[in-house]
Parts: sequence; C-alpha cells; structure tokens
Amino acid sequence: MDDELIQQAVAAGKAGQKLQARKLLVQALKQDEQCARAWYLLSQVVEAPEQAVECLEKVLQLQPGNPQALQRLQRLRAAPATSQPEMTPSQATPPAAAPAAEVPFNYGVKEPPVEAKAAAGSGSFLSLSMILLGFGLFLCVFASGAGLLWLLGSGKAEVREVQQTPGSVVRKAGPVAARVGALAPDFNLPNAYNGETLTLSKLTGLPVMINFWASWCGFCIREMPDIQQVYNLYLPQGLVVVAVSVEDSREEVLQMGSDLGVSFPLILDRDGKVARTYRVNAFPTSYFIKPDGEIAEIVTGAMSAAEIEQSVLKILP
Repeated sequence: MDDELIQQAVAAGKAGQKLQARKLLVQALKQDEQCARAWYLLSQVVEAPEQAVECLEKVLQLQPGNPQALQRLQRLRAAPATSQPEMTPSQATPPAAAPAAEVPFNYGVKEPPVEAKAAAGSGSFLSLSMILLGFGLFLCVFASGAGLLWLLGSGKAEVREVQQTPGSVVRKAGPVAARVGALAPDFNLPNAYNGETLTLSKLTGLPVMINFWASWCGFCIREMPDIQQVYNLYLPQGLVVVAVSVEDSREEVLQMGSDLGVSFPLILDRDGKVARTYRVNAFPTSYFIKPDGEIAEIVTGAMSAAEIEQSVLKILP
C-alpha cells in the first residue's frame, strides 16, 4: 500500500480536514483492505460512534488484542454519543497484523462500499462505504474543522421577498434558516447534466426534495434508486427532486447518474458552501420543502422508498 496516502491522511486529520482524510483512507484501503493502521485512522475521522466502532472491530479482526483499539472501543461502547477525538501521533500507528478474511467490495460507481455484515454467524464486518456512511440511519459525518463555523453561520434570520408563482402559491415571508418551519435558504448551483443554473426559489409552487449526497458515500448511492422510484411515482403531482452532490467532480457525478439511471437533476456543490448553509453534517441528508418554501422535514441518513414516500406526502399540495 502507498504509505504516502496514510501520511497525507494523518496530516489532513490533524488539520481537521476529515473529509479529505476519509477520501485518502478510502484510497489506501482499496489498495490494501488488511491495513489495520488505515482502519484505525478511519475510526478517528468518522464522527458517528457506531461507525468508529465498526472500524475498530475491523482493527481487532486483523490484530486481535490491540490495546489501543480495545481501550478506545470500550470507551465508545460505554458512551456511544461521544464525538471522536482528532488523530494524535501516538494513536496513528497500530502495529502491523496478519491478513484476515477478505472484506467484499462490490460498489462499482466510485468507491466500492463495504458490504453489511455477512450472513449470521460469519463474523464478517461492515464494508468500507457502509462504515463511511454508517448503518441505515447512522451518520457518515463529512464535516471538517470548519463545522463549528457552519453551525454559527447558518441560522441567520432573514426576510425573503414574497413571490407569486405559476401555481398561485405565494412564497411566504419569514426567517430563512436550515430548520423545520423556516424558509429554505435559496441557492444557485449548476446542473451536472447541462451546466444550467438551478435556482431553488424558482421552484416555488412545487414540492421539493433536496438530497445532499457524495459519490463516495455507499448509502447515498444505495438510496438513489429508492428516490428515483418515489420521484417517478409523484412526478405527475409536481414533485421535484434536487440531488446536491457535495465536493464531487462533474465526471464523478455523471458516472453515478449514468450507472444508476437517475433522471432527476444532479446538482454540483463543488466547494460545499450550500451544504454548509444547510448545516449538513452527515450523508445523506434530505430536506422536504413545501410549495411555499417552508421546510417541512429534515431527515439524516438513508431512507427506504416507503420512508421517502411518507415524507413526500407531507409536502404535496
């Protein structure tokens, strides 16, 4: 495995650049799935405790009895809501371990995700993408060290201009913030398919689902077909799905769209600014917005088609 990737990940983790560290570790683990050090580092740059637990379990599978992993795993299990510490030099290098059973990789879009635990009794552990995003509704936090600034800067109250829409729905005036009951912050982002700018406020009068995702996020990818299913079902009633890809290239997004047959707009948030405005700290995160612009519901984590449909029904006119 390329040790330079590990060193770059360590540097990124120390600098609070957790997203970059995770991407580097994904690349490293694609080269060598049996690298206990990479799994240990990964446990430090995911922020959902459940994901860190899975990473540490993988370390212990590869290196039974590793004292650092055992101690940290015990702390996490005792206090599952505790956020993960930053990397430190002393924690960054567990000793090498003998290879163990192979973890299957089967995700063909960008980063092959780690499969869920194998059939009962097999003792296999979650695959890489599931650890990156977590179990079902568990979080795959991408926030970097700037996360606090995102929180401080995203709740500003403004009054949005009231607009008349083709469907005779008036965008109500009120506070603009990334929370239920407030008006969804407006944004202008390019469509990956044709480069045209999508402006959220121009969708006034239509029910809108905004889905924040990333191409490296396994659960985001697995959720896409369910979103497509619900989109197809309620498109005649005006449903708009806006899938906002965060910090991905256009090529990556187009490849995913082609592989999955996605027909709703794939939007590029290349610098993550809109995601920060929406206080997104986990992938996937979905906002369900009423025709008048009010946020009706925010869901963090992957949803089934039935769950998506239930949320969509709340915003249909």
